[in-house]
Amino acid sequence: MRLKTDFVTNSSSSSFIVFWPHQIKTEEDVSRYIKRDDFSKQIFKDAIEQYHFKMQKVEEVVLRISTELDAGHVNGLSIDFWDNEQQFCDKHGITKEQLRDNIQWRDQAWKEAELKQKDACLVRAIELVKKHEGRHAYIFEYGDEDGSFFSDLEHRNDWGGLPYIQISKH
Repeated sequence: MRLKTDFVTNSSSSSFIVFWPHQIKTEEDVSRYIKRDDFSKQIFKDAIEQYHFKMQKVEEVVLRISTELDAGHVNGLSIDFWDNEQQFCDKHGITKEQLRDNIQWRDQAWKEAELKQKDACLVRAIELVKKHEGRHAYIFEYGDEDGSFFSDLEHRNDWGGLPYIQISKH
């Protein structure tokens, strides 16, 4: 049995890709959607300190979104290795026990699951670019390890009804 002897955390964080109808230039551009004043001020500060990108069908935008999606868990998108376990076994004519006992097969199965995940993220990124073409995308990351205010930004922010994707990085 392995025991964890150093610091163990129960913290979480999430990133959000938020699709604004226009580039954020003033605090009013944020407060129009985000009604909670302290949230609005923080989001404005974070928005002007980052590189945003206009949603358009160019490789750079698709890859940026795909990479962000692949950095965590997105409901309905993430590929679970264990869900693919039986498919891998059937494909290679082995049992689950053989897969678990053979490090080469396990590594191959993990690589195949990672490739499926990357492909799924790429397909989703292309869909998002098409759906939100012309909008401006900003990526925000908030987590409860930075205190209750940032925990609220992660868990209690509805983004003022703007379309967004949450990527959980628990």
